[in-house]
Amino acid sequence: MQVLRRALVFCLHIPAWGIRSFVALVTLAVCALVVATPSRESGTLPSIATPDTTNLTEVLSAPTATPARDTAENPTPIPLPADGVPLQASIATEFDQAPEGFPPLSAYTTSLRPGFHDILTDLAHLPRYEISAEILPARRLLEGNAAIAIFNSSESTWSSIVFRLAANNPRLITDMHVVSVVVEGLPVQPVLSSSETVLTIPLATPLETGHWIQVELVWHVHYTQLTNERAYVRNGANLDMINLPHFYPELAVFAPGAPGTNAQGWWIQEIPPYTDIRFHDSALMRVTATVPEEYVLVGSGTPVRKEPVADGRIRQHWVTGPVRGFVLQASPKYLAASKDVDGIQIQTFYHAEDESVALRVLDETAQALDFFSEIWSPYPYTHLTLVSSPLGDTAMEYSNLIQVGIMRYRDHPWDTAFLMTHEVAHQWIYLLVHNDPVHHAGLDEGLAELSYVYMKDTVDAAFEGPQFIAYWRHLNENFGSTFEGDGLWWLAHPYQNLDHYHATHYRRPAVLLGEMWSAIGNEEFTDLLQNYIAQHQFQIVTPDNLIGVLQDAGQNDRLADLEQSLRKSAAAPP
Repeated sequence: MQVLRRALVFCLHIPAWGIRSFVALVTLAVCALVVATPSRESGTLPSIATPDTTNLTEVLSAPTATPARDTAENPTPIPLPADGVPLQASIATEFDQAPEGFPPLSAYTTSLRPGFHDILTDLAHLPRYEISAEILPARRLLEGNAAIAIFNSSESTWSSIVFRLAANNPRLITDMHVVSVVVEGLPVQPVLSSSETVLTIPLATPLETGHWIQVELVWHVHYTQLTNERAYVRNGANLDMINLPHFYPELAVFAPGAPGTNAQGWWIQEIPPYTDIRFHDSALMRVTATVPEEYVLVGSGTPVRKEPVADGRIRQHWVTGPVRGFVLQASPKYLAASKDVDGIQIQTFYHAEDESVALRVLDETAQALDFFSEIWSPYPYTHLTLVSSPLGDTAMEYSNLIQVGIMRYRDHPWDTAFLMTHEVAHQWIYLLVHNDPVHHAGLDEGLAELSYVYMKDTVDAAFEGPQFIAYWRHLNENFGSTFEGDGLWWLAHPYQNLDHYHATHYRRPAVLLGEMWSAIGNEEFTDLLQNYIAQHQFQIVTPDNLIGVLQDAGQNDRLADLEQSLRKSAAAPP
């Protein structure tokens, strides 16, 4: 009876879009079913406290509830029946209004340059995130909540929805715990995989093609504070920098038939060493974050407002266009500078002692952004952010944001141009055109690796691009000589080290693409890449898509080697 009474009280808070008396009856039935039905994964379904979601701009608190565990050690991906299977079988649908409780498409135009607002017209089906987070540095904690509108644009009916908890990847030094899940106003018990990186949300009513559903999540993330400034901290804190690119549960890619997916079609691939962690469909996002007022907040969207709040805190608001996720960083020591490139504000956040290098990197980034906007396609966003990060001497690309390892500024201050050009190229070959980072890692990394040579050869008459490509081939041959036997080093697994992974998925496809570029000439190669980006903008591609475009070049021998390289998965063989 206590459960029923709580259900009746809960119904009084349901929004006015439904008839409360009818919803009350449905709620009573569902609650009774939840109490009585065992979970096949965990034996029973513990109750979850229902959070107050009436104000989604505030961080919510709720009693901790442990998701049910998926006892399968590693869910088995179904095989890919044909390499040409599209990663998203979309349907044509008319959208007359925004999902209930979410802003209209016009709310996201702030992040797009004038003249590019119309790209949202064909992307009205994208998931929409409303995220609120608070970073509590004294407790090394982030508390967050989100309302997410998800549209089923596939040809399948969904009996569940999957989120990835990348913060729990063992390569990171963070721990994420989902406190509560609410679907269409009703609490739901999720199922957590044994790795704690896959959160499956069963749906009481399957989501049919062409319909929206709203999921509300409350979670917290504990992060670790390191003191070694040379440490590589992908998610966590080092010195005075809090780095949280994986601070929220991320909707998994729905890709039926693709490698790494479960029987329903959700991408549940466990992330192996070395590969990128993030794999996303495009989404529209509005994000709010709160920190103590002495911190400078950095986010990957377009900043729209900053305001003081109680107890010496500040709150920052961002909005995005179609992006592949959102990043948060914070530090009390960041300084900022910016530069305008054809209406795009490039903003850099750095430490005072790194200012001269950071400003030069800002110029290098501006040159690369201007080049690729001219030669590939215009950059449609209003902002690109650079931020000093605890990544050692490496860098990492995200949507509208590039993290630059602080030790690159300090240990290699004159060795930044190649790195920044690579990361800027990812704003096209990752953000606009995306791919599976585990099974098709070379698809974006090969083009990004080639990008500096490709740009430099175009803008600098004294630069010898083909000689650079020949040098890379020489490096590969020397690397291969260290392997015993007749096995091909680029097919060998597991990788000996990071250099082995890099040579396989970065340098080898870059060499093959570079040799094709040299053979057919810059103009034809550029035309092919323009077609590739234009045809697949805001989509997820497979090697078939790039190979299909490059077939017009007539380089069949090189194309066969490139195809083999692009199909090399970084995951352990079955």
